[in-house]
Amino acid sequence: MSGLNLVVVVLVVVVLVAVVVVVVLVAVVKEPRSENAHHPVRVRPNMQCDSIGGSFPVTSHRCHHKQKHCPPVLSAGGLPATPLLFHPHTKGSQILMDLSHKAVKRQASFCNAITFSNRPVLIYEQVRLKITKKQCCWSGALRLGFTSKDPSHIHPDSLPKYACPDLVSQSGFWAKALPEEFANEGNIIAFWVDKKGRVFYRINDSAAMLFFNGVRTADPLWALVDVYGLTRGVQLLGSEADQQEDVYGDSKHTGSTFQKGAGCCNPVLKDHPELQM
Repeated sequence: MSGLNLVVVVLVVVVLVAVVVVVVLVAVVKEPRSENAHHPVRVRPNMQCDSIGGSFPVTSHRCHHKQKHCPPVLSAGGLPATPLLFHPHTKGSQILMDLSHKAVKRQASFCNAITFSNRPVLIYEQVRLKITKKQCCWSGALRLGFTSKDPSHIHPDSLPKYACPDLVSQSGFWAKALPEEFANEGNIIAFWVDKKGRVFYRINDSAAMLFFNGVRTADPLWALVDVYGLTRGVQLLGSEADQQEDVYGDSKHTGSTFQKGAGCCNPVLKDHPELQM
């Protein structure tokens, strides 16, 4: 009997094992096949994988439109709160400046006296200067203009002797010599630039006259004053709004032309004998 019982027990164990194996095989067969296991996701260059192997597109947008620069124009609100002064540090080696930064004087020679304004000037903002000192025995006079280079980023030692022609041969500088007959002691000169890049000036209470053109107004502009030759000292009288910006149409100054390559010192001007050099 004991031998028979042992056989029965073995058969029962074998049957149970067979049942377990069958159940496992059935479960495996019925399990859904993982698509990702046999078909791995192809990661494109513009896709990234998440933490569970999925993917999501990465959108990268580049703006190919250049930012449009608009010149700062004098508004109806008036002039900037910051007064217009001479730049305290960037100046020629012969320049002496008072403590108020309103008056400058060339101490010797006839050159090395380039100065700039302390802040950008607005379109149609008049820069007003008074000639405080005239010195004989020299030829040429005050040079006036604008620059798109921030004077704070210009090392004084890098300034050339002359605004014309040395400085204006560099990109971002525009200037021209004031006619000698207007460089008298006590005269008040106002100059400004319009939105078309044309520079005008007037002497005392005279009518506005076209000085030169070609100034790039897309960037901020600082005033440039070279205390040159006959002009030995000038004083900044601040600035004021140009109330006649609408009268400077093309028909007003169509008689002015410039010879190509003449630069700031040798313009050819028609119908404006007062501007002949």
